[in-house]
Amino acid sequence: VFLNERRAEYNEPHILWPDPLAAAIVCRPEIILSQEARSIKVETGHTLTRGQTLVDYRRRPDKPPNTQIIREVDGQQFRDLLKMAVHNFDGF
Repeated sequence: VFLNERRAEYNEPHILWPDPLAAAIVCRPEIILSQEARSIKVETGHTLTRGQTLVDYRRRPDKPPNTQIIREVDGQQFRDLLKMAVHNFDGF
């Protein structure tokens, strides 16, 4: 019900789950279908964009890649992992 309400509210067929997805990738990196090396920087100044991650898509030779950006994952495997985690959750 919750997911269907969010899909309707945001008019999106998919919902992003960045934290559970990051955890799933750590546990099962084989769910990654495609990734690419990029140079990123995190804004640390005292501006409105503090904390924003900036990705350089220009492939500049003076800025070598310093991270891998996940472009695609196996959605079914991710959903299966998420369901398994929720099913096996025992509480605190």
